[in-house]
Amino acid sequence: MLFLLLLLLPSQLGLHFWPSWSFVSGLPVDYLSPTLYFTDLLIILLLTFWVFRSIRLIKSIKINWFFVAVVAFAVANIIFSYSPPLAFYKWLRLTEYFFLGLYVHRNSSSLFTIYYSLPLAIIWASGLAWWQFLRQSSVGGLWYWLGERSLTITAPGIAKISLGDLGLRLRPYSVFPHPNALAGFLLVSGLIVYYFYSQKKFKLGVWSLVIAAATLPMTFSRTAIFLELLLITLWIFSKFRLKFVFKILSVFLLLTIYYLLFTKIGNPSSLPERLTQYSLAYNVVQKHPLFGIGLSNFIPYISANYQLTTNNYNLSLQPVHNIYLLLASELGLPVLFTIFYLFFNVVKKLLVGKQLILTTALVTVLVSGLSDHYWLTLHQNSLLLTILISLIYSNLTLNYERRTNN
Repeated sequence: MLFLLLLLLPSQLGLHFWPSWSFVSGLPVDYLSPTLYFTDLLIILLLTFWVFRSIRLIKSIKINWFFVAVVAFAVANIIFSYSPPLAFYKWLRLTEYFFLGLYVHRNSSSLFTIYYSLPLAIIWASGLAWWQFLRQSSVGGLWYWLGERSLTITAPGIAKISLGDLGLRLRPYSVFPHPNALAGFLLVSGLIVYYFYSQKKFKLGVWSLVIAAATLPMTFSRTAIFLELLLITLWIFSKFRLKFVFKILSVFLLLTIYYLLFTKIGNPSSLPERLTQYSLAYNVVQKHPLFGIGLSNFIPYISANYQLTTNNYNLSLQPVHNIYLLLASELGLPVLFTIFYLFFNVVKKLLVGKQLILTTALVTVLVSGLSDHYWLTLHQNSLLLTILISLIYSNLTLNYERRTNN
């Protein structure tokens, strides 16, 4: 069951529901719509079978003060949120991710499953992305049942890229809600595959890494492309002995490509829109610094309390493109600082254990979250983040047990 879940992790096939609180100014907003994904059904079946097989294991879970504090805060965050039904739905999602992560951590066979299923997910999702880019439209057919949305270069709201004399080009979505989310998936899932490949060589892992690296630039996600170039450069430096001058040239080339990405390619309205969002999020944090406005409540709160302008690249009906501002807005500064503290300690322990690949994967999430929100708001990316955190926790637990036994 876990193999099928990870194989279909990129899929966004789901049934959307549209209660009144999922509308803003009369417009339906995907980010607010309660959705039952096909992967949700797989998770429910997986956890149900696990509970019946592992009653003793479930009973062994200890309820400590931290768990009680989280539950109490969640209840308060729901009750005092701008839209309690919306906050409740999002906390329900977090509960699902928590138990999925617990399953992956508690089952040793999960590592073997990830080892084979995630490379296959990378390959088929990347293949569809290439097909879309060459066609400059969606493929349709059976891909619809994996969650491919209808894509055309002329459709409003579709992500496009200006390539100078080549004109506008459709940015491929594969089966993700946005090309940036596809880029984040390829980047982090590639690092997870590389983590397994570094322990045991396998051809499927090599092919998936090559395909992910070749597909990611086609998403035209500037942050993800920069991170990919940086990681490849660091990998080359670590694997090959290069003279100092060649290292300097490599860094110069990297910075040149990054400059071109930000100044010559892309939508010129993107940065101003993001800065406007950051300013609004900062205002929200100033007004609600302790408890926030409620999980997943950023869009309806901003729309109701601020006058927003519209243009061809409108981000007003999206969460702020920064996971830290988003967390501070919806949960408050104390929670944000607590998360910072936890992640700092995790990174420190990973470095002590010389787990550079897992550290890199986690830092990649943290850095890419500076300019986008998909790790917290989109189902596929949140599932991948759950898998990554579970792997990290399993690795830290294993290292602790080894030190204790020695």
